[in-house]
Amino acid sequence: MKMPTGHMPLVIAGLFLLYAASAAWAGTGTTISIVFFGSNNGLIESCDCPPVPWGGLSYRKAVVDSLRRSGACDILVDYGNFCSSYTQKKNDRMVADIYARFRFDAVNTGRYELISGPGTLEHCLEQGVPLVSSNLSCRQLPLPEKKVITVRGSRILVAGMCPRVREQQLCGYREPAQRLKDILENDEQYDCVVILSMLSDEDNRALVERFPGRITAVLGNSSRETNYGEVWEYRGTLMALAGVEGKCAGRLVIRMDNARGPAADAEFIPVPLNITPDTEIEKMIDMEQE
Repeated sequence: MKMPTGHMPLVIAGLFLLYAASAAWAGTGTTISIVFFGSNNGLIESCDCPPVPWGGLSYRKAVVDSLRRSGACDILVDYGNFCSSYTQKKNDRMVADIYARFRFDAVNTGRYELISGPGTLEHCLEQGVPLVSSNLSCRQLPLPEKKVITVRGSRILVAGMCPRVREQQLCGYREPAQRLKDILENDEQYDCVVILSMLSDEDNRALVERFPGRITAVLGNSSRETNYGEVWEYRGTLMALAGVEGKCAGRLVIRMDNARGPAADAEFIPVPLNITPDTEIEKMIDMEQE
């Protein structure tokens, strides 16, 4: 494996400023940090390509571990399309093996995962990748429709949305807004709702419009990609994208305020190649290449 020169202990520029800001923000309520990725597109190693030679799963794992050690990651999620956009079953299974080492809390099932086929999804579940899908009906696969994660007494509903994928016969498609309505109308109570989405920008906006004031954040979007991460607001809901192919981690910070309800903001953290990568994942990649 080609190793970039100038390796050094992991230092994330700006992390301490971000964490300090979160701690100060938490003075009027509980603060929860959700680190998110998406649109990995089957990538295992960074192509080291200009203008943004970042990313790679071993480097991304090092960044995640650093965030966890610093207390800046309560929940780790991926909003989908972690497999390649065309069938590469061996490569996609390798991605699944590595994703299992990340200890994600929820991973949305996206279009590329369905295209990769039932074998890949079964392998993900066998390896312990916590797939979730709120609007897919798969008889052969036990895909949970949601994850409910409790952090410091706050219950966070994480739902996953996938677009219609006509190239596959594995799973039936159900209308996203109706499925979210079904979930929200059950007997459980949630302090905030986070959607992991590979829907289009238009469909994401339609979800927000259907449930005004209910959705705290929508992470992911099949209509656009970004190297550096992107955040914007739509009708009071935070919409955000991480850096494509793991080039930047997204960090969603939610302040739980009983009087006003949850409020959210997002920051982005580079995954550069001049940091020390995760050694276990590096060994897995080297063994696969031998």
